[in-house]
Order: sequence, then C-alpha cells, then structure tokens
Amino acid sequence: MKLRYSILGLVLSVTVSYALFLHYSSQPIPSSDGYEDEAQSRSEWELMRLRDPATGKIPDNIRLHELEFANTLPHKTDDSKSSTTLSSAWTQRGPWNVGGRTRAVAIDIDNENIILAGGVSGGIWRSTDAGAHWSPSFAPAQLKAVTTLAQDIRPGKRNIWYCGAGEVWGNSSQVGGDGLLKSTDGGITWQALKSTVSNTPNSWDREFDYVWRVATNPSNTSQDEVYAATAAGVISRSTDGGTTWKSVLGTFGKSTFTDIAITSTGVKYAALSGFAGGRDISPIKGMFRSIDGVTWTDITPKDFPDSCKRITIGIAPSDENQVYFLANTPSIGFLGHGFNGDSDWNSLWKYSYIALDGTGVGGKWENRSQNLPAFGGEFGDFFSQGSYDLFVRVKPDNPNVVFVGGTNLYRSTDGFTSNTTTTWIGGYKPGTTRPDYELYANQHPDQHELIFSRSNPNVMISANDGGVWKCSDNTKSEPVWSSLNNGYLTTQFYSVALDHSKSTSNVIIGGLQDNGTFFVNSTQPTSEWVQPGLGDGSYCAIASGGNYYMSRQQGKIGRFLLDSTGKILQKGRIDPDGGKGYLFIAPFLLDVNNDKVMYLAAGSSLWRNKDLTQIPLGSWDSTKVNWDILPNTFLPADSISSIDISKTPASRMYYGTIHGKVFRLDNADDLASLPKDVTGTSFPKNAYVSCITVDAADGNHVIATFSNYSVLSLFETTDGGTTWKAIAGNLEQNAGGGGNGPSCRWVKILPVGGKNIYYVGTSTGLYSTAFLNGENTIWEQEGAETIGNVVIDMIDTRESDGQVVAATHGNGVFSSTVTQPPLSPAVPTLVSPMNDSTNILQSQTLVWNSSVGALGYQLQLSESLDFSTIFAEQNGLKTTSIEINNLTQGLKLFYWRVRAFSSGGASSFSDVWKFTTAVAAPTLTVPSNGTIGLGIPVKARWNESNGATSYHLQVAANLGFSTLLVDTKDITTTSFDITGLQLQKKYYWRVSAINGSQEGAFSTKWNFSTGANGVSEETQDFYRLKVYPNPISANGSIQFSLNKAASVKMVLYDQSGKPVKTILDGYRSVGNHTEYINPDTITNGQYYLSLVSDGIRQTIPVEIRH
Repeated sequence: MKLRYSILGLVLSVTVSYALFLHYSSQPIPSSDGYEDEAQSRSEWELMRLRDPATGKIPDNIRLHELEFANTLPHKTDDSKSSTTLSSAWTQRGPWNVGGRTRAVAIDIDNENIILAGGVSGGIWRSTDAGAHWSPSFAPAQLKAVTTLAQDIRPGKRNIWYCGAGEVWGNSSQVGGDGLLKSTDGGITWQALKSTVSNTPNSWDREFDYVWRVATNPSNTSQDEVYAATAAGVISRSTDGGTTWKSVLGTFGKSTFTDIAITSTGVKYAALSGFAGGRDISPIKGMFRSIDGVTWTDITPKDFPDSCKRITIGIAPSDENQVYFLANTPSIGFLGHGFNGDSDWNSLWKYSYIALDGTGVGGKWENRSQNLPAFGGEFGDFFSQGSYDLFVRVKPDNPNVVFVGGTNLYRSTDGFTSNTTTTWIGGYKPGTTRPDYELYANQHPDQHELIFSRSNPNVMISANDGGVWKCSDNTKSEPVWSSLNNGYLTTQFYSVALDHSKSTSNVIIGGLQDNGTFFVNSTQPTSEWVQPGLGDGSYCAIASGGNYYMSRQQGKIGRFLLDSTGKILQKGRIDPDGGKGYLFIAPFLLDVNNDKVMYLAAGSSLWRNKDLTQIPLGSWDSTKVNWDILPNTFLPADSISSIDISKTPASRMYYGTIHGKVFRLDNADDLASLPKDVTGTSFPKNAYVSCITVDAADGNHVIATFSNYSVLSLFETTDGGTTWKAIAGNLEQNAGGGGNGPSCRWVKILPVGGKNIYYVGTSTGLYSTAFLNGENTIWEQEGAETIGNVVIDMIDTRESDGQVVAATHGNGVFSSTVTQPPLSPAVPTLVSPMNDSTNILQSQTLVWNSSVGALGYQLQLSESLDFSTIFAEQNGLKTTSIEINNLTQGLKLFYWRVRAFSSGGASSFSDVWKFTTAVAAPTLTVPSNGTIGLGIPVKARWNESNGATSYHLQVAANLGFSTLLVDTKDITTTSFDITGLQLQKKYYWRVSAINGSQEGAFSTKWNFSTGANGVSEETQDFYRLKVYPNPISANGSIQFSLNKAASVKMVLYDQSGKPVKTILDGYRSVGNHTEYINPDTITNGQYYLSLVSDGIRQTIPVEIRH
C-alpha cells in the first residue's frame, strides 16, 4: 500500500505548468517507508530526470510536441527483407497476465462481451469476449493517460463513447491529458473533441486537461447531453455531443477534485472538493443536485468539513433517491491507519432525497463515517491514500449493499449502518503482514473503479493498480475473483533484465510501477509472468546459480533463489545497513566479471559488496555482511543516479549524478581508489545522468545519457572520458538540444557481426543506429507499428544470442533477436559537374544520385587527390545536392566525393571526380570606385589575371547592367579607353578574364562619374589639396601647392555635380598657397572641392556643418 503523490498537493494555482507542481531539492532525497516521504521522493525523482535544467520546469506542451516531432523521424520496418532493418520483428512479451494501473472500465450496454478499459499510460483497450482477450484502440501517437469512460446508453446512440484523460494523482509517465475523446464506432477508434483540446497537455490552461469523470444523460432524448467533471474545479456541460461546452458549476482553478453522477431519469449529483491546492479553500464546494444540469442546488450537510479533498458519488440504481458520498476529509471522520501507523481520514455520508429541491426537510443526511472498515493490523483499515484510490458504488438490485474502495475493496450489506456486516473482499489479503505481505487471491490493491453487469448484478468488475478483475458472485462470504488481464498490456516498467549467465535462457525479469518485480521463463507472448518481488519494482539483475536480485523503491534489495518457474525457494534482504539517501528508483549493478560483486548507489556515495552469496538468506533486514562504502566517492551536494562497469579493463567504473557530473573510478575493487572527474565540457549543466553505458569490448568507449528535456541528450567518449562529443543527432530538434526532442532514458550497446548496434530508449519509443556520427548521427525508430511511441525506461541486450528487450512504461515488454549486422546504404554515384569539368565559377552546385537505404550524406571537397586537406565538408546532408559558394577562382583543381549513411552505417566513398575553376576575375584599379568629376574619355585599368588570354569589359548606366554602353571582348591589354561618355553622368563598369574560349566571372562592380568639363581627373594627391577644419562650421582655410605657375580654378560642387561656389579663378605662382571659404551662405551637407590647373583636376570631399 502506497500513498500516491499528488501533483496538485504541491501547487498554488492550477494554471501553472506541471513543473511548478513539484518541488525539486538539490540535496539527496531521504529514504523512508512513510507514505508522505515516498510521495515526495517519487515526485522529486520524476521532476529531476525530466525538467529543463535552465527553467526547472517540464516544457509546456511537451508530450504533444514530442509526438509530433517523433513523427518526422525515420523508422524501420519489421520486414526482414528491408535493406535498413536492424532487427527481426519485435514481439510483445507481456506480461500477458498482468495489467497496469486502470482508472476506467465499462461494459457495453448492448453486448456484455464487449468491455472497454483504460490504462493511465496504456490507453484504451477493448475486449469482445468478456475480457478473455484485448486489443488496443488508441493509435500509437495518441495521448494515453485515460481516467474515465462513458457510453451513451440511449437507444440508437450506443455506438457513441466518451473518454477523459489526464491523471492528476500518481502518473509518472504522462502527466496530463489534452481534452476529451469520442468514439462513434463502439470504442474501436477514437478522435479528440476539438472543443476540448488545448494542444498544451502539460500546461494546465483548460479545464479538460485533467478529467475525473465523464457522464451522459440517458433521459434526454432530444439532445446529446454530456458532462465532464474536471480537476480544474468545474463541471462542464455539452448538449451537442461535445461540440460546444459551458461550465455550469464551480470555479476554474479552485476545487481540485470533482465528480458527477446521473440517474436514469436525468437527475444530476455533483461533488466539488474544498481543497483547492496549497492551503486554499474553494469558494464553491460540497454536494450539489440539479434537475436540468444548469441550475444547481447546494445540498451539502451543514457539518460537512470545508477542507475535504476528493468526494466520490455512488447512486443506488434500485432506488435512485438514495445516494452515497465517500470523501477524503483530513482530520475529520473515520481515522484509518496504514502499515507504518500513518493516518488517513475519510467520511461516508448517505443522502436520501425526499421532496422539492432536496434541501432542508426535502433531503435527509446520515453520517456513517464511523462505520467505515476498521479491520486493524497493517493493512486492514479503510485507507484512500489521501484521495488516490477512492470510490463508493451501490449494488444495482439492493441499495443497502454498498462497496467502498481504497487500498482494499470492502462490502457492507447494511449500507454501513453498522460495522458488523462489512467484509474485506479485495486488495490485500486479510490479516497479511510485512515483509511478505500477500494479496487477495486474483485481486490487487489500490482500487479505482467498480462496475456491475446489467444482466446480473452479482457480477462485477474491479479496476485497480493491477488492471482489471472479475467477480462472478459478489454475494459470497468470500467473493472469488478472476483476472481479466490476459492480453491487457498496460503495465508500467521501470527496469528489465536478461539472464546473461546462459545464452539459451528465456528468463526475463522486470520492475513495475505499482506491481513489484515479475518473472517469465518463456518466449511465448501469452506465457504467464509470476511475481517474486513486491512493492514498486526497481532495478533488478540475474546472476549465475539461480540468484536473482530485485529491488523496491528507495534502495531495498533482495536476493532470491528461484526455480525455473519463478517460484521462490529462498530469499533475503541484502542492501547495506547504513545505506541512506537513496533515489526513489536507486541504481545497482553486478560486476560484469564477477556477478557475486554488487555496486550500489546510495545517495551521495557508492557501496560495494564483495560476495553477495555469503549474505545469509531468510531475513528481511538490511545487512553489514561484505558491504563497504567507497569513501572517496562521497559527493556532499549530489546524488549518484547511474553506474556501469567495464569488462576490459576489469573494475573500471563510471558513474553519473543528478547534477550532470560523470566520474571514472579505476580499480573500483580497491577502497582506496580515487575517482576522476571526467565530466564533459559540453555536458548540460545540472542535468540528470539517467544512464552510463560502457562498451563491453572497450572500457574507454562510454555513452552518457541525460534524460532531461531541452538538453543535448547523448554523449560519447572513446578515450575514457578525456573528450566527449554529442551523438543524439536527429533526436534533437535543435542543435543545442532545445526544441521538442524526446527525453532519452537508457542506452545499450549490442555487438553483432563486427558492428555495434546502439539502442536508446526515449519518451517517444525505441531508436537505434549502428553508426555514431557525432551531431549528424541518424537514429531510426524501432517497432513503429508494435512498440509505437510509448515511453521506454530501460533496455537490456545479450551478446551471446543477440537478444534485445525493451521495457515500456505503459505497454509491457518487447523483445527482438538480432542475428545479422545492419546493412549500410549503397555507394552514391556523382552526377554533376561532370568529371574533368573546367571553367567552374565561384558558386557551383554539386549533385549526386540518391543511394538505396541512405538517410544522409557526407560531401568532401579538396585541392589534393588524397584528401589530406579539406577545402569544404558537409556532413548530415538530407538532400542529394549542395551549393558551394566560395570556390577559389584562377584555374584551381578541385577533387570531390560523397558517401551515404543511415542508422545501418556509412557506405564507401563514391569515385573521386575533379573539376577546374575558371580564370580569376581581374582586380580593378583605375578609376577607383566612386571617383567623380572625371574627364572624358576615361581610361580604365585592371590587374592581370593569371591564365587570361583576353578580357571582357562592360560599362553600363545602371547597377544591374541592363543597359550596356560598352560591351567589348578580346581586349588583350589590362587597360581600355572608354569613349562615348557624357559629362556629369554616373557609370558602372566591370571586367572578366577569358582563357581561350572560356570566360570567368566578372569582377566586382565599380562606378565613376564624369565632370562638368573635359579635364582629366588626377587620383593622386597631385596638388596636396587640404581643407581645415573639415567639417567647416566657420571660415575654413584651403591649402594647395603648385609645381609651376599656372591659372587655377577652385569650385565647390554639391552631390549632383552642380557648382555651388567659385572660390578661386586666377593665376598663381609656384609654391604653397592658401585660400579661404565662408560657409555662411552654404547649407549644411556633403560637397566636393575641385581644383583644376594646367588641365589636371584634383577633387576632395568637404562637409559644411554650421
């Protein structure tokens, strides 16, 4: 029995995102068997490994968006003829006979052989043979956090079903829903009701993100009337089958818990909790009654507590005026005790409608709380775990036969009028005690729903944390149950392990949320699994000699001796006395070279046991036998989250932490060994290292996995941690790790036929590759149509026979056998430019043919045939062409080649082709760019281009060269007199070089302007013309020098070339001279000062600034 954590119990407002629901502490998490500590440990552990370290929050919308992103990733086929298949077909291995946590179950009113059930992370399943077999109804990409189901039972409408999603209380794999779903084909397929979808399943911004109950009105024949009781504190109503909705009761963001039930005549009863998150009390709370679903009457008894949490409703079908309300009411009502003495207060009230609106004398209330079950012992009292498991149901043919569900299921035959007619009929076995507590035969603790057969009210079906169960006669003194879980594949695995001591072994064990550790010894998908380990299943391992190691939450580990059927021969607890600070799911491993040796992460330190087989069996207490703490591994402000050990060299250990650190400990068998910090410089800061994987063939080859969202997820080292490189490749939407890429949980390496195949389990399924290519690594989805997009928390592989098992958090275990290495794609063939092409310009598109099996390409371009130097390289190309824009011109010889790659590996490089670039464009020299006031004709000059046999000059009146004034080829010198120009005009010019018959690219475009007369412009400082100051604000001086006496004319021109002021027009002798300019009559702006003497002009810019 475990008190589930409430996301909501830690929030102040339901409008904030999921990450604010949980408090994250950087300190090691304390271990405890207490319910509250366990709740905190689970929630903190989940947040630590998923949050964006930069914000401390789960990214908004992430489940929906990561599924959309996953849909863009390549996936393999299970077809063995496929050229890219990395494995044979994936097989569902079960557990065939074990169900996962289920909150919703319903029987089709038209056909009782049809049963629908909803797993909180496994989606909706449908049976057509009364639960003997099941098939999934949800598509792989649909959100699967199912919480409630309802059929429209009106004649002619019974093919219509509604489903609510989003488990507020206890779901670790998928936090939120995203609206209601509707089926119009009897539950075979489901579509989202668009009116309820927010597209933000992890941001609580719409009432339909978390739905406690959906119900239909069977008496309304004119409208399709549907109600949704949501965790956002409101009851919503639709009269058009979910097309539109209106809130009819409650306040958004207040009551955390709601419920609704409808009688056959259409009377509605609703319940809203006083608890509103944090310490708030909802302004609208209690029990309500309505005839029309719009107007509600508060019928809450006056002494009902304000601070109540969840309230559930049970209407007596044989007398619908009798209604039971079961509530979790802290500090008030019936006090139940758990196995550790923990307290849980609950209340049971019976309401009888008499007349009018049901208030006052119109209704009668009876408080029957003190008659709730109190069988004592460790598991006997009624216990709802703070609202996690809570319901009341009434037998259809007898209003006094009442069933209540908490951790256990109980029956009263007098409506709990007394405590003498109550029977314990499900959950834990009556009288059981720890540590070897037992379950009621063919039942399971933590009750969530109970429904009855319409044709026989003695038949009922229970939904709980163990799946779905059937009782054929609920009137017996000790009702007998049978499992309906065969093929109801909704289990939530944390861990999985193969037997590595025997290559022929078919044994698989795995740790499950809510369901302990299970065992199977068969390859048949329908084989039964058995349960040697209890609690929340955690890490597990199989050693030689029939030794099995199974752990529970927070570091409790047992050694089990099992026979070939999984039957326990002996067992005993083996975790170290003194271990503390365990994570909720605490890692341990057996030494790959000696499976009697165990390493255990206990919070801030590593422990080592040198021989587990010497620990006496039979006790369920921690032990000191052979345990040593590795003193130098202590991390005062961190916790160890993952460990692995190398085969070669022996005793080399790597371990990672919750804050993103990775350490290497050589000679881990020596207590004096000192760890080395090998944390990569590019590792995400404060991220959770969920897995460390060491290559069995090379202790220097390691992969580190970070499970947080919005970070780079996978890193590889081949030198023992000295350097690391990112290898998540296409699993990251953005290069830096941001975006909608999945949470990566686990990596395993499987050598097959000389190749390593790398498997990674993620929040959107299983992916693999046989070619790690840095940030360009391509991962392909495995089992897209079998495994789908369910969360994969752990993988195990066995080299001896190529066995791979993947543990999902929602759909059980899948396996595959890999006997051949994957195929690399075909070698590409080059297309253009053709081999030995010449006159290739600076920008050139290189093209090649697509290769069979290719998902990406690598291009190399070099100036050397052996590619010893690389001019350009592009990796991770998704197209069969690339434009190169910086090819060196000047008859340069280039070589290029391409290879293809996929998750199967890389092809050989293509044949090498070569090409020669064009002759280089000339460099223009005179007149310099932007020169103004030139005389005509203008002499253009340029530098010689190597290899040029002639040149091509163009002159235009516009920058686009659409109007050519000069277009002359075959110029054999590096200058040309440009004639035909007009005065005071601007022109553009460019030159290309020609080598034989092949012309290169044009030079850059320069411009010049002609002057007002035909003198020649001198580009050098011929007259040493200077203006001071410049800009001129008052009188300015103009200095110049003449090398001979001559006439001088000095004019100031504006930007258009129009004369503004004549400063000098006269004769001057040899030597230095000074003239003055008064700017008072000249407006501010840019001007040109031009001096002409003896047919030569010099021009300089001048600024007037008053």
